[in-house]
Formats: sequence, C-alpha cells, structure tokens
Amino acid sequence: MKKAGSADRDAVIAALEIARIGEGPGGAAEMVSGQHHVRMNMYIAQAANGQFKVVKNLGVIDPKERTVPGFQTSRMRAAG
Repeated sequence: MKKAGSADRDAVIAALEIARIGEGPGGAAEMVSGQHHVRMNMYIAQAANGQFKVVKNLGVIDPKERTVPGFQTSRMRAAG
C-alpha cells in the first residue's frame, strides 16, 4: 500500500508487479510480473523438537503455474 500510495485495490495490484523484499527470513524475494507469484529461495527441512534443520538449499525457484490431476480449488469448481 505504501508503494501504491493508497489502499485502492487496483493500485495495490499494480504495485505488486514490481514488489521486492531485499532481506526476508529466507533471503531476498520478488514478485514475478504478470503472475502474482513470488520468486524466492526454497529449502527442504526436517522438523524436530519444534525446530527446523535445513537439509538442502534448493536456491531461487521461479514459480510455475501447475495443475494437479484430480484437484480443484473451490474457485475452480465454481468456474467449471
């Protein structure tokens, strides 16, 4: 909203096209223009005693639209 200069929905959506986080819990992250998904570091971790141990750092992963056979969200069912 700060980047958009208002709480207007369309202005916020437009600002998200270029949103970036320089340093977050998993490192830097940025929105992928036109997708509204985030390009970010991904990790495989193991949970034990309330803590996570990183087993493998997969690096920066680009989001890819995917469909899972046999799975539909409520929005997909409403449209279908």
